[in-house]
This record gives sequence, C-alpha cells and structure tokens, in this order.
Amino acid sequence: MAKKIKPQPEPVQSATPLKAVNYNALGLICAMTALLLYCNTIGYDYMVDDGTVIKNNKLTTEGIEGIPEIFSSAYRAGFWDRNEGLYRPLSVAMFAIEWQLAPDQPWLGHLVNVLLYILTAWMLYHLLRNILNKH
Repeated sequence: MAKKIKPQPEPVQSATPLKAVNYNALGLICAMTALLLYCNTIGYDYMVDDGTVIKNNKLTTEGIEGIPEIFSSAYRAGFWDRNEGLYRPLSVAMFAIEWQLAPDQPWLGHLVNVLLYILTAWMLYHLLRNILNKH
C-alpha cells in the first residue's frame, strides 16, 4: 500500500513587512513630550526665588555689565550681603543675559528653559539608546 504524502502548508506571508525602527523619530517624540509638558510655563510670572536672583537683584538687572561680578559672587549677592555659600554663576549669568534682552519679561527665561528641556530629552534619549545598544 502506497503512503499518501501530505502537502506541506505554504509559509504565511506578512501583509505588511516589518520596518526598521526610526530612532530619530523616537528621539523627536521624547523632545516633543518635553515641549508639551513645559510649554505652558512660558506665560508664567517670576516664581519662588526669582525675586532674589533675577527681578530684585542688582547684579542681574545690570544685564551683561553685571556678569564679571556675578562670577565672583554668591548666588544671591546683589539681593543681600549674606555669605550663603551657594555659587551658581552660569545660572545667574544666563538670567543677566535674559534681562539684557528682555528686561522684566519672564517669558524669555521660561522659553529658554523649555528649549533646554527639549534638548535634554532628545540628548538623553540618544545617550541611553547608544549605551543600551552596546549590550
């Protein structure tokens, strides 16, 4: 008696082939998420310690001319004479530049912060992708 040979089933073809992941698009999604989370802050007024570091600080409100003294002073020097031990000259210098460009307009500082958040999210995504792809 002859054996019947069963026909082999055809391999299933996918209707849509899998595409490679677009890593740049994923980085852009991270950046846009940061934008959506923080863009509402652009219209806010000065908050918390902004009065002592920006609005009521004589060094910051001098604008660019105050930068040399900012780099040799404590964080709130220009508001009070305490020796507080905080030294953050880059932040205060940035505030002075922002004040020079748009005096007493907090939206510029908030916009700069939003742009920095976007850049940070994008860079962090790519850094983690590079680290995790090596393992």
